[in-house]
Amino acid sequence: MFVLKELPVTNSNGADTRWNHWSTKTLPVWMQAVSLFFSAVVSGALIGWAWREEPWGWCGVTGIALFLWAQSNILNMKWLAAHAYVTGTVSFAIACPWISGTVGYLAETSPTISLWIAIGFQSFQSAGLLLFSVSWRLLRRQGHVDWIMAPFLWVGLEQWVPTLFPWPPAVMLTSDLPMLQVAEFGGVHLVSLLVLACATIQAWGANACCNYFLHGRWNWAEFASWTVVLIGILTIRYFGTVRISELDRVIRESTQPSLRIGLVQVDTQFVDSNQRMIEVTREMQGQIDLAIWPESSLGNYSRQLSDFTDPTEVYRLSYGDHMRFTPFPDPNCFLLAGADTWDSDREDSTPTRHFVSAVLIDQDEQLVGRNEKVRLMPYGEYIPGEEYIPWLRQLIGSERIITRGDMAKPIGEVNGFYLGVMLCCEDMHSDYVREVAASGVDILVTLGNGMAFDAELPLRQHFRISLLRAIEHRRYFLRCTSTGVSGLISPTGRVLIELPAREDSATVVSIPRVSPQIGTTPFTRHGWLWSWYVPVLLVMFYFRWHSRSKDSCKTT
Repeated sequence: MFVLKELPVTNSNGADTRWNHWSTKTLPVWMQAVSLFFSAVVSGALIGWAWREEPWGWCGVTGIALFLWAQSNILNMKWLAAHAYVTGTVSFAIACPWISGTVGYLAETSPTISLWIAIGFQSFQSAGLLLFSVSWRLLRRQGHVDWIMAPFLWVGLEQWVPTLFPWPPAVMLTSDLPMLQVAEFGGVHLVSLLVLACATIQAWGANACCNYFLHGRWNWAEFASWTVVLIGILTIRYFGTVRISELDRVIRESTQPSLRIGLVQVDTQFVDSNQRMIEVTREMQGQIDLAIWPESSLGNYSRQLSDFTDPTEVYRLSYGDHMRFTPFPDPNCFLLAGADTWDSDREDSTPTRHFVSAVLIDQDEQLVGRNEKVRLMPYGEYIPGEEYIPWLRQLIGSERIITRGDMAKPIGEVNGFYLGVMLCCEDMHSDYVREVAASGVDILVTLGNGMAFDAELPLRQHFRISLLRAIEHRRYFLRCTSTGVSGLISPTGRVLIELPAREDSATVVSIPRVSPQIGTTPFTRHGWLWSWYVPVLLVMFYFRWHSRSKDSCKTT
């Protein structure tokens, strides 16, 4: 079925046997190529649809299993690499069909250039799968597949290989909350490890059955080992169910004070959007302590600005065609909103550095908090590699240069609640959100702007990622975006409120302070250590496997 080589193996009795799974003599080359391509397309489609549609999560796990099984039966390195590349390309093409349109909007490029950039994105995303494929092949000894290393190798590369958009296998199972609860101990990568373990069990089972029916061989030691792993996974899932019930009970019985928040979802690309947000917020008067508006909902202000009480000073320290000099006149509550900010080192005060920011304004129109975006959006806010190739911006046709913020910190305090704010895609990066959570915040908030997406799919995909952030830190997670999907997620990952995408909408939410019984999660405290766990375990397994292979060679 696949392109393989015949490997002579001498068994313990001294007889000469061969690794004859589907050798090159079985089928013509063109039929092997077709079967290889078909396998890659099917596995890529299953993985892609799991990333695209939430109910397909476990089908995506089966897609990974099919990929691993096919990889275990391909010995020709070129065909193996081609299989991995096709699988990755198909999966990302299905999961992210919106890339071309989004790149065109953000970088203001022609459809042709946007399409080539999208193809480059898919190829770059497939590089991680290609590297896993080659690495896993090189780890084989005497024709044997080291299945136990596959999950650790995959997750290890997931952490260390750079990617434009982090989209780990854990996101496939956002419809299965019990499986996600382990994220409070090891974050998204620990969940990914479970996903890969489930897929590896399926792949190993398929391979073992093929060996049994074709050659009459069955490895009972491996069967016992993977049975133990399966029991462990089922136990973890049961623990997740119990943990959800326990946390729900603690939250229901909590007497901690609550913060009343007005969540306003308005498309900020319209000229009258500021007025609409003001009107909606005023209708909530007396019901809320804090109003939250989306990213880019305010104007462009100098970082020297400290308040909005003096219109002349605000005018002097603002610029742009759509300036909102006083974003919320005579406010009746705190306001958290997105704005553009700048500073200058020139004598004429011409802006030299631009920032994507979130600002916190109190009832006296004092600017009491400001955070700058640290993790920028590729192509829209920076061009990958521009620090090494300065003329890339001219080639792409983008001249807007955004400066990164320098640190993760609470933006401020409202009625005793410390707010941790992310902007746009920052909540996709678990390591950055951990820094925000570890700085001592009570509520995690994302301000987003979905104008770049011409479809609802990427908006919902982004919302799914937030479920993991809430579980990792056992904090309420609030998303406020211009076009959706806005909503509130509980510390267990349960979606409490979800506003419809691409509609102007608003709601009032009451968020209690997290009970001391829940506390700070191990991942929040020690999450940085997790980046070392998997590589260390991988090295241990490698040397154990390597030494075992040498021992088997000596005995023969």
